[in-house]
Amino acid sequence: MMTRFFRLILLAVSFLSSICSAEGESVDDEKARRRNEQLQKKFQEQAESYEFTVAGNDQPLVLLQKPVFHWLNRARVKQVSVHYGAVYVWTRQGRAEAVGTIFSVSSEKEPPAFYHEFHSLATVPLKAKCEGAIKWDTPDPGLKFAPFSKSDRPGDTPARRLAEMRAMARRFSGFSNNYDDTRWQLNLLPQPLYRMPESTSDVLDQAVFALISTAGTDLEVLLVIEARKVKDGFQSQYALCRSTDLQTYASLDDVEVWSFANGTKGAFNDAGPTKPYRFLSAGTIPFEE
Repeated sequence: MMTRFFRLILLAVSFLSSICSAEGESVDDEKARRRNEQLQKKFQEQAESYEFTVAGNDQPLVLLQKPVFHWLNRARVKQVSVHYGAVYVWTRQGRAEAVGTIFSVSSEKEPPAFYHEFHSLATVPLKAKCEGAIKWDTPDPGLKFAPFSKSDRPGDTPARRLAEMRAMARRFSGFSNNYDDTRWQLNLLPQPLYRMPESTSDVLDQAVFALISTAGTDLEVLLVIEARKVKDGFQSQYALCRSTDLQTYASLDDVEVWSFANGTKGAFNDAGPTKPYRFLSAGTIPFEE
């Protein structure tokens, strides 16, 4: 017999659309629906509570109106709990400058605990405030770009560049090591989480991809591919960054090019207010029954 809590997991995965019909919903189904809606509302409110700026520009970054992805982890945790989150993007002149996940850890008996996880995609220092308090102040750029090849040049139309960036992204793979030594493979989401809508003088194009864990659908690594300005035009470059607390490795054409080898030491490890990756606890909020 399906438990109420398992129904909540299924509802989170399918976003409430394929679990129940309009007629004949059980009381437990309706309760799970209300809880899921409350979580998504809280995610949005907490994302909107942040104000991001980059060095040299006091104009706040623009938060996309809706999350670009929802994820769920089921296999990673041993206890009966749901790790469920929404991914948000903050932009400047259309370029993604910060990516953040607002997520909750829920159980059937305990109120959901909320957490905030961010990574700077800025090429300059970045600052974040929440309710007037500085929560994050990075002295360094969030990404370090590398060329795919010195002779590589991006396509001359947006459609060609998207096809090129998707092909480049498929060359990446990875894995992460859990606290119980379980190894989770990382799989590329075929479509970017975010695509830059218009070019700037320094960035012709940008796409933000994600490598997700086989433990669920949680983002573990972000892959940013950009057509960046160089001396003689534009060049296709990439950068990788963490969206995880686990020891994680990524490869390009089966050759390791990035790692977070210091992982699997706790959620707050290497995630302080001056780091390019930031992790914060936002406390618990009871469900409204």
